[in-house]
Amino acid sequence: MSKRLTKATYIFYGLGVAYFMLDQVFNQWIQYFYLPSEKAIADYGISVIMPPVYLAIAFVIMRFVDAIADPVVGYMSDNSTSSLGRRSFYMLIGIIPLALSMIAFFFPFNNGPLIATLYLAFVGSIYFIAYTLVGGPYNALIPDLASNKEERLNLSTIQSVFRLIFTAIPLIFSPIILSNMIKSGMSFIKAMRLMVTGFSVLSAIIVIISVMLLKENKVRHNNNNDVKKINFKEAFSYLKNKEIILYFIGFFFFFSGFNIIRNSVLYYVTVILGQSEKAASLPTTILFAMSALFFPVTQFLSKKFDYRKVMLFDLALIILGTLGLIFLGDKSKSIFFAMFLVVGAGVSGSAFIFPPAMLSEISIKLHEKYNVSVEGMMFGIQGLFLKLALLLQIVTTTLVLSIGGKGGATRLGVMITLAIAVVFLIISFVSYYLKKSEI
Repeated sequence: MSKRLTKATYIFYGLGVAYFMLDQVFNQWIQYFYLPSEKAIADYGISVIMPPVYLAIAFVIMRFVDAIADPVVGYMSDNSTSSLGRRSFYMLIGIIPLALSMIAFFFPFNNGPLIATLYLAFVGSIYFIAYTLVGGPYNALIPDLASNKEERLNLSTIQSVFRLIFTAIPLIFSPIILSNMIKSGMSFIKAMRLMVTGFSVLSAIIVIISVMLLKENKVRHNNNNDVKKINFKEAFSYLKNKEIILYFIGFFFFFSGFNIIRNSVLYYVTVILGQSEKAASLPTTILFAMSALFFPVTQFLSKKFDYRKVMLFDLALIILGTLGLIFLGDKSKSIFFAMFLVVGAGVSGSAFIFPPAMLSEISIKLHEKYNVSVEGMMFGIQGLFLKLALLLQIVTTTLVLSIGGKGGATRLGVMITLAIAVVFLIISFVSYYLKKSEI
């Protein structure tokens, strides 16, 4: 009988997802920094660093580089023999450049839009390669550490709890910190740089602590000493399975839609409701608090029903809540906050627990059926789709938010982006509905 994971192992594993603080900073502030709203331009005396089209081009370039890195890093971690642990080794390599590149985003070259675009694309390429080195191997630890489905679900849940915490910290506190520094007399640019640097350093320190305390090689259950050795092409071929394809389609369009919603909170509050950036903290707090409250509910339902069925229910809640924001959110504060409660309930499983849990089960099934170790490859591909979803979100919002305006975000643009999010979520729902439970 396999030794069960200790509480300390769960905690040390959960701490490793601290890199998600940088993911949230990227999603929340990069676009706002380079393409501020018309209100921010007027209030802080700042300007648009580059036209929306140039910004979109820079993101496309960095994502193209990232597309190459994801499956490669996944394959390398599957075949690593490092004494630190085959996943931990890559996490340590990636976390420092990840933090430094995040800081570098906020020191753009202002020698014209072309130079600024090339700089952004270069820094972004470093950022996403480093992100892959940390995130892909980290997620692949779940099937490595766990000995059964219950432990995989528990690891996914503890990851979700910590990911929620590490996402909520910058999401809630970064607008407050930024606003307070600006009120103290600091410029918008300097305040932004100090705030981002603080979160970057904190994230790197926690990830390093996690790796050192987890001691992957000592607690790892899946040693894979007897698995069949396969080359990169053979490992990649397992993606051709219809059920895996449907899973990744659903995953991609879910996060495309969810990222748009998450990104739009700041614009909704400042443009449609006419409030300050600081006011965006309350609805996001409500969303993530509701999500946290639903973690035990989601875990309970996941033990009673198939993951896919609970996922469909979660998607329906998010679609309902987003439609409520579009048609009723600006009518009253009660309705506005109620819609975030609905979305938060759905986000609990769909955005947090199920992505690692469902893919871990897929990886285990492939191992049992074909005697191969492709966990890192699978999570690398998932990371690729996650970042492609972020790219789609950024390109969509960059080109759509300013519709009807002179460069900054407008009311019409915000509403259209939310409508696009609903379309993406519906596509995700259909994909998960068509997917079977087994591969």
